[in-house]
Amino acid sequence: GGKDQYYANAAYEVTGTGEIKSTSKFSDNFKGNIYINSDNISFGSDDGVVMINGSSKQFIDAYLDKSNVAKIKNLTVDKPILSDVAQLELGIAVEVGTENEGNLSLIKGNIITQANTLLTVNNNATITDYSDESFVDGPLKIIGNDAFTFPIGKGKRYMPVILSSVSGNDVGYTLEFINESPDDRVLGDNLNHLSECEFWTIDGPEDPEMLATLTWDSKTCDLPFDLSQVQIAYYNSVSWKSAGSQNMIGSKAEGGNAQSVDPLNNASRLAFGSNVAPGHGEALGFSFNNYGAYIEIESNTDLDIYGNFMNENSD
Repeated sequence: GGKDQYYANAAYEVTGTGEIKSTSKFSDNFKGNIYINSDNISFGSDDGVVMINGSSKQFIDAYLDKSNVAKIKNLTVDKPILSDVAQLELGIAVEVGTENEGNLSLIKGNIITQANTLLTVNNNATITDYSDESFVDGPLKIIGNDAFTFPIGKGKRYMPVILSSVSGNDVGYTLEFINESPDDRVLGDNLNHLSECEFWTIDGPEDPEMLATLTWDSKTCDLPFDLSQVQIAYYNSVSWKSAGSQNMIGSKAEGGNAQSVDPLNNASRLAFGSNVAPGHGEALGFSFNNYGAYIEIESNTDLDIYGNFMNENSD
């Protein structure tokens, strides 16, 4: 047969010791939910693609046993509209990439995950097409030691992380973007400040080391005026440490990213930090003098300064 169209919910049920292999060779369109009742159900064994393209929110879930894992070799999310209600939400854990690789294609629409409904991309499977129109909102696990991008974010914020130079074989890391301040703010050497509005959690083996590239956007807070003073910070269960920064691109207004200089070891959280207070004028070599009626700005560099200044006088 050819491509199948599932306009309603698709339910797969194994009885006894049987096995179901669906969407084996073709790209099947699913516009409703997918339900399974067994771990002996797989999709795309012969390079078929599960296409999630319904106009409303869709689910991949189980009938009763939430410990079931949906195994999908090739999964594509391409919703017809961008909307908070037109997303794919996982009700159970889903694994992408089995039996000779596989692919997760994120074209349009987010995938909503939780710690107990984890999305895992297996070793040597690829992730393609991701952007601010399609990413994983929640934790994402990737297995492997190649350089790979975690296309993660929260809500409408796409905040990917790249892990590279990963030591060890076939290690797995789970990352999630959190748009709030980290609880523990004990700072180690070379860190004066830590972001108070966002961080990333990272869960994986303690021994392997890696370099991390973090992303900022226009909503990222606490970046210094001079972006060269941005530090990649990581928490090692005792305090936040600086891993330096390199290969920086972008601007504060339009967003950008930077890579750590030092390898990260035993990291459980990642964030942007700096060796100066956020927005500190001395980073660019200027100071403010308040003379009551006006404010004088002294500078030893060529600057274009924008801002609104107001002096309040109680007399």
